[in-house]
Amino acid sequence: MPRSLGKFRLAGMSKPSSAAQSRELDLRSLRALAHPLRVEILQTLSTDGPSTSARLAARIGVRSGSTSWHLAKLAEAGLVVEDPERGTLRERWWQAASPGWWMDAATYLGDEQTNVEATLVLGSVIRQHLRRAEQFLGEEWPEEWRRAWILETSLPLRLTPRGLTELGERLRGVLGEFTARPDDEGAETVLVQIHGFPVHGESGR
Repeated sequence: MPRSLGKFRLAGMSKPSSAAQSRELDLRSLRALAHPLRVEILQTLSTDGPSTSARLAARIGVRSGSTSWHLAKLAEAGLVVEDPERGTLRERWWQAASPGWWMDAATYLGDEQTNVEATLVLGSVIRQHLRRAEQFLGEEWPEEWRRAWILETSLPLRLTPRGLTELGERLRGVLGEFTARPDDEGAETVLVQIHGFPVHGESGR
């Protein structure tokens, strides 16, 4: 079966071409997700697959009571659901309710009523991206994976908003091609992170 490379799509913020498989974060979902631990729980379930409160707590490094409470809040918002095939009377397994997520960040960030929640969610996603990359550096992987991994930063580009949008669409198109491929023998889950944003120069413009 094809495997998604980017489970939680919060870059670019435009509606993805694979919208049928992704879910838009509406206002209720955004507010439910506006906690760093909830973002990490949902990202972990989306990337690593179903898990229990105790397993998530051990992986993230918090108490299981905390993950249990936040899972309940995510479930109320429809962001996670129980996995009936794995659950037992003694243990509840949870999974992400959708294989992907997206949101119109420009609208949420530009609204005084939702700016704080949107900033918190986006900041939490970016920080977790960095943590997962650092985690890879400290793990043991065969040489072929150490040679294959990607750390690429381009020279500063001079782009308009339209140019950056075009770049994002082209990059997502390439990712879409690889997402549609069936798994080859020896395939592993690979996280691909794309960030592209304007920066102020010395003049402040």
